[in-house]
Order: sequence, then structure tokens, then C-alpha cells
Amino acid sequence: MSSPLPRWNLDDLYTSPTDPAIETTFAEGARETERLVQDFKGKLTEATPAQIFDLLKRYEQILQTLTKPPTYAGLRHAADTSDPEREGFQRQMRERAIQIERELLWVDLELAQLSEERLASLLQAPETSRYQHVLENILKAKPHQLSEEQEKLIADLQQTSSEAFTTLFEQECGSKQFTYKNEPRTLTQLLTEIHDADRSTREAAAASISKGLKEEEQRRSFIYTTLIKHKETMDRYRRFATPEAGRHLSNETTQAAVEAMAEAVEQSVSMFHRYYSWKATKLGLETIADYDRYAPLEEVERIYSYEEARDLVLRSFNAFSPLFAEQASLFFEKGWIDADPAPGKRGGAFCSYVSADLHPYVLLNFQGKADDVMTMAHELGHAIHASLARTQGYLQFGTPLTLAETASVFGEMLAFDSLRKDLTNPKDQQALLAKKVESIFATVFRQISMFRFEQKAHAHVHAQGFATPEQLHTLWTDVHVPLFGKAITMTEGYRTWWSYIPHFMETPFYVYAYAFGELLTCCLYEKSLAEPEVFRGQYIELLKNGGSKSPTELLTPLGLDPESTETWKRGLKWIETLVDETIALG
Repeated sequence: MSSPLPRWNLDDLYTSPTDPAIETTFAEGARETERLVQDFKGKLTEATPAQIFDLLKRYEQILQTLTKPPTYAGLRHAADTSDPEREGFQRQMRERAIQIERELLWVDLELAQLSEERLASLLQAPETSRYQHVLENILKAKPHQLSEEQEKLIADLQQTSSEAFTTLFEQECGSKQFTYKNEPRTLTQLLTEIHDADRSTREAAAASISKGLKEEEQRRSFIYTTLIKHKETMDRYRRFATPEAGRHLSNETTQAAVEAMAEAVEQSVSMFHRYYSWKATKLGLETIADYDRYAPLEEVERIYSYEEARDLVLRSFNAFSPLFAEQASLFFEKGWIDADPAPGKRGGAFCSYVSADLHPYVLLNFQGKADDVMTMAHELGHAIHASLARTQGYLQFGTPLTLAETASVFGEMLAFDSLRKDLTNPKDQQALLAKKVESIFATVFRQISMFRFEQKAHAHVHAQGFATPEQLHTLWTDVHVPLFGKAITMTEGYRTWWSYIPHFMETPFYVYAYAFGELLTCCLYEKSLAEPEVFRGQYIELLKNGGSKSPTELLTPLGLDPESTETWKRGLKWIETLVDETIALG
């Protein structure tokens, strides 16, 4: 593998924590906020559609300005979560941004206080057409808004309540060292070992993770229980009927649609069992253990250099659309990717959209395996989506989570097809197909099991007022028993593995959106193969629209309805085809 791997260059945001431009940004945000208050606060009842447009345009610009210092600080912190200076700077930037943003809370509140008739007329007015979907979402959120003073109080307490606990969790994960063969290892490194060809290595890595998580079970359980209690309080004030309801609103979907998807996945679990029973036989085992799920079929896995991965991803993107390759290549050329799995760095991978007047940044922990190549394509898919949607403006270039994975999973599939076509040996093809199947299973079946865990954990804390580590371990076990069935043996240590999942702490009920996006994208990819020319234009148009329309509106031209059970069955059928192809190779 080539070395050193790139670290990102954040100079397009700020050159350092002492960059004078940071103070200029906050000064501009404060000044424009004061002007907006003077011009519009308390005056929206009589405002014309043209004035409402001016309000939203200026409001959007202020938010876009204020997002940059905390985003910069967050990216610096992600690159080294063990550095207390970076953590402190991140907190300071968040606090300063929140102090100004709290003076803008009235915008959504006053718009929501307009009568339904008035809001409906604004939705029809040509002057406000650019912000139509913004206004639609304000109307939908109207029943769940609080008074301005209550909203300000929540904003003021945010740093010392839920956000403080999520920051503590991030610190725990970033700085935690696990003991593996008498040497310190990060969680990211150990999770990579779970994919090793040697079973004793996988078992030892899993045992190390389990032991390390067990050591911190009391603290992590307390953090999680506290965050659940905080959410329960917020949901009560906002009049949400279920713990998931707020997420469904922001995702622009419904409880019925999500449950239909989850039930369709659970009804297809025999596919999961069939695959892993076959894999046990393939590996020469009676049954596989939880730490064997991602064992490669090949004895020696090919390692790709960073340059090889880059070239393959760009080639696969270009085969679909030169526009995709053009957008993605900028991230390599401009230093917008941080790829080195350095100690203290946040684990996993992500793409930060930043703002509509800049460009995204991508974080990877690249170690050269085929999974890392597909992760690169995945995060660059996010980056392409954000880049193409920037013309929609800050308020509408991001999508709800239900569509957030659409471009990323599609990009991953493009890279997978290129990897597959490069292989001529059936055994190598089977090994790669197995990796893809297992990745999809993790995104669909595993995420739905995690969604069920969240439902159970929140219900338990609501009923009991608290949850002990053992109770949370039991809930985690309960959702995995039907998933694993007789095909996978669950080790005792696996009971603690819920406690390293950041989404549980930071964004409750985020996880179902992974399955949502994966299954939708399976349908889209199938369509791209059947009607490539027609599909390409429709798909790029979908990405360019960002979040300017609802998911249903965006998907209708492509013949998909997220409210229909048939959509989920169609996606699951495509996955089953991959399973059949994998097994058929021997």
C-alpha cells in the first residue's frame, strides 16, 4: 500500500483555529441576524410573498455562514478525537454558532404560526416557489413546535445536555485502546481484523472488542440511558406519539412505511439463514460464529493501493457518467479526502456536506481491502450528490435520511461491478460476490435488527426509567436471535456490541434509513441496467434536486413508491439474485 495516505486540507474553510476569518464569519452572522430581526420579526402576518422570499433567502444565507466554523472544528476533531484542544475548540465553535442561531428560532416559529390558509397561499405563490418544500415542511412540523422562549432554552441547554453526552461518547470511542495480543489497538483496527482469513485472528479480535466494551459497560449504558431519557422529555414537549415519530417527520416518511419495510426484511430472513448456512459449509464449519460473518472466502485477500482504488473508482464512475468521474476526481486533486487510519481518528467513514457555497469533505480509514475500495466509492457518491445539489441552496441541498444513501450506495455498486469485471477466476468472483452480499446484509438485515433494538431500548427506559448494562445486553441479544437463527452462533461477548454504535447515541433511529436507502438503490440499480440511457438522465436529475421535493415526488419519475410494499419486495428480490449467483459459483 502506498504511503503516506492523504490527510485533508481544510484551508477552504479556515487556515487554522486562529484564522481571523473565523471572527469575521461570526461578526457577519450576528450583524445579518440583527438586521433580519429588525426587518421581519413580528411582521410576517402582513408580509407579501415577495417579502417572505426575501426573509427566507437572507435566513438561508445566515445559516450557511454560521455553519462553517463549527463544521471546520468538527472536521479537525474527527481527524484526532484524542486531542483535548480540538475537542475544546469544537465545543467553543458550536456554542458561538448556537448563541447566534438561537436569535433566528423565531423564523420557523412565526411562519408556522401563520394560518394554514395563509401558508397554503404562500405554497402556491410564484414568488416563494424556490422555497416551496421548505414551507411544506414547516406546515408539517407545525404541531410539534414550542414557543420561542422554550426553543431558546433548549438551544441554550443543548451544549450541557444531550450534546455533552454524545461528545463524551465520541471521546470514549476515539481514545479507547483495546488490548490485542498484548498490544494496543483501536476499534477500527480490530473491526478490520474481523474480516481476516484466519479464524483465530477473527476470534481474538472479537474477544478483544468484547472485553474492552465490557470494561466500559457501566459508563456507556449510563450515557445511552441518559440520552434516551433526554429524548423522551423532548418528545413529550413536542407532542410526538412514539420515539421514532420525530425521525420519521425529518425523514419525510411515515411509521407505516418504515414498518412495512422492516416487516418485509424480517419476512425475508430465510435468505440470510440460507446464505450463512452455505457459507459455514464453504468454510468447513458446522456453524459459523458471529465473528465469522465477514470472513473472506479467499485465503489471501488482494490489497489495493490507494492509487489503485482511486483509479478503479473513477473508472467505474466514468463508465456510468463522465459527470460522476469529473466531480469525484476533484476530491483527490484538491485534498478534500482524509484517508489515513491514524490513532485517535474517528472510526468509519463519512462525507460532510459543509454548505451549498463550498464543497464536501470525505473521511476514510483506508486499509486497502476491497471493502475499503467500495467505501471510497460510497462516500464519493455522497460527495457527488451534495455537489450536484448545491444549486438548490443551503436549506434544500441536503436530503432526508431516507434518500441520503441513494447516491452513495449507487456509487458503491458501480465500483463493485468494476471490481467484479476485473476478475476472471470464478473463485475470485465468488469471493467478491460474497463480500457484496454480506455488505448488503449488514446494511439491510443488521440495520433493521438495530432499529428493533432501539425500539426495545427506548420502550424499556420509558417503562422502567433506566436500563442496566445487562438489560441492554439482553435486548441486543433478543433482536439478534431471530436474525442469526440456527445459521450463526452468538458468542457471549457479542452481547455488549451495541455499545459502540454511534448512531444510537448521536442520531436515534437513524439506522433504518440505511436499509431504506439500500433497498431503494437496489431497485434503481436494476433499472439502470435495464434502461441505461433513459435512467441516467432521470437519476442525475434526482440528485440535482437534492431535498427540494419529498422522497415520493423525487422517486415517482423513476417508477418507485416508498409507501408501497412492492418496492421493498423488489429490492429484496434483487438481493436474492446476488445470493443465488454467489452460491451457484460452487
